[in-house]
Amino acid sequence: MNSVTKPLTFLIVDDQPFNLLILSRHLKGIATHLIQKENGLEAWNYLQERNSPIDLIITDIMMPQMSGVELMEQVRKHDCYKNVPMIATTGGLFDAQELNVSGKFNVVLFRPYNLREMMAHISRLCGLPATK
Repeated sequence: MNSVTKPLTFLIVDDQPFNLLILSRHLKGIATHLIQKENGLEAWNYLQERNSPIDLIITDIMMPQMSGVELMEQVRKHDCYKNVPMIATTGGLFDAQELNVSGKFNVVLFRPYNLREMMAHISRLCGLPATK
């Protein structure tokens, strides 16, 4: 659990099982609850059924059925989730400003990303003490 003992729920979305595994291993010490979904549509269906607060969404951009951008657009329209911090990850050749033009993602990270940098963003977005 995180050092503040504030219960946190994170949703991580990626169509690559290896990416979900790596992220979940690193987030176990921070998040109380980790929900993993393999594409944006699964994540969106989960959020609609849950309909209760969540602390952070980390999503891949390129996924089948519903992309991370499409997921973000749905999340930002929903009253319960519109202010949830969102981190986008991608291995694609996108222009960061193009992805973030609407300002809807709080952070966009390109693989291979620096894990310390990601953890620093998570700490900032969730109001946790800075990581070392």
